Amino acid sequence: MHDERELADFFDNAAIPLHWVGPDGTILRANKAELDLLGYDAEEYVGRPIREFHADREAIDDILRRLAAGETVHDHPARLRCKDGSVREVRVTSSVNFRDGKFINTRCVTRDVTAESRMRELDTQSSDYLEGLFEGFVAYDASWRMTHMNGAAERLTRRSRAEVLGKTWHEAFPHAAGNPVDRMYQRVMRTREPERMEYFYEHYGHWFEISASPVKTGGVAVYFRDISDRKRRDELQARLAAIVESSDDAMVSKSLDGVIESWNGGAERIFGWSAAEAVGRSILLIIPPERHEEERDILARLRRGERLDHFETLRVAKDGRSLDISLTVSPIRDAAGRIVGASKVARDITERKRAERALAEASRQKDNFLAMLAHELRNPLAPIRNGLQLLRMVDPASEPAEQARAIMERQVDHLVRLVDDLMDVSRITRGKIEMRREPVELASVVLSAVETSRPAIEAARHHLTLNLPAEPVVVDADFVRLA
Repeated sequence: MHDERELADFFDNAAIPLHWVGPDGTILRANKAELDLLGYDAEEYVGRPIREFHADREAIDDILRRLAAGETVHDHPARLRCKDGSVREVRVTSSVNFRDGKFINTRCVTRDVTAESRMRELDTQSSDYLEGLFEGFVAYDASWRMTHMNGAAERLTRRSRAEVLGKTWHEAFPHAAGNPVDRMYQRVMRTREPERMEYFYEHYGHWFEISASPVKTGGVAVYFRDISDRKRRDELQARLAAIVESSDDAMVSKSLDGVIESWNGGAERIFGWSAAEAVGRSILLIIPPERHEEERDILARLRRGERLDHFETLRVAKDGRSLDISLTVSPIRDAAGRIVGASKVARDITERKRAERALAEASRQKDNFLAMLAHELRNPLAPIRNGLQLLRMVDPASEPAEQARAIMERQVDHLVRLVDDLMDVSRITRGKIEMRREPVELASVVLSAVETSRPAIEAARHHLTLNLPAEPVVVDADFVRLA
């Protein structure tokens, strides 16, 4: 166990770049020197196909083929893509760890020969080769006289060779005196150590990646290229990341086995879990137990390449609150088109759902209220109709006519009361009817009820017998409602 720890410490902290690759070409392990060389974090490099980081597919295919055949590869030339978009010239030495005849992993040493390669090119390649470079190239001798300038440098600096060759650095480019590029060149000339920088050159209005290296004759060789497009892409990606982070909606990515891989500020605000708490855990963290089967179905659909738009469901916050959520879930594909995960946008619609439920309840209350009023509105109509018929048949001055008018007046008052209720919108939406309570003699209520019902009793040829108490019975009630 002690030996294993020492080996692990040696691997992780070795000064030379080291990595292991599995039989399927996946990077299994990489040490700090390897990651620093290419500029990646471990999660951006380990677990991904080694082919993604090779600029020359034929070179890596040849390396993997030879290793699979049991060969040991010595100092194989290759070019590796760095995170910043640059390409490193390397030499790869690798062998395979076989166990019981089974390919376990490769053991690879990566040697950066970028600077060596550039210096070797200056020593061995002709000016025609330099002319074919996309990068600008200029060379200065120990006295700062420009000795070479290729076509790309002419285009990038907007100066012709006839104008600048033989002049000193400051004579050729006076605008650069004292700026960060000038200071870097001066350091390289003084320390004999190569340097590299990215710099926005206001004079040209472009971003440049500039590398300056000392040469054996005492001068400095400079390579530079326009990286404005990459900078714009980086800026766009940064803006997109800022938009994602500042969105009120939760924006989350997860693997196909449901492990949370990213978690924005909106997710923190909605669900209460911080990114540090959520990333690396199962998405079931925010899904109620009764919805777990639903999540399994979503993952299955994502694997088939389906997209879910505005899928409404329930989720749970850190404090236990149940949240109504509208989800849009999309599959994430890698460069080869394979589905490798999912992105989801979750919008909290709890308040909207609560409002919808309140509206539905108000509508139900209104319907019940109107149904009750409609029933009550019909009751006074029959006595009024009978009273009108009676008035047409008897002497207007007779006692029956007077009784009919009294009945009609009471029923009209009742109708006015009901119409008042109908016009009171606030009571309709609350489903409440106002009670106007006062001392009421119960016999009068019964007589009013009989008066309202008599047309129906007579139409059905029923016989109604009333047996009222001899003594008055007074109740605290709404006369119209009770009747």
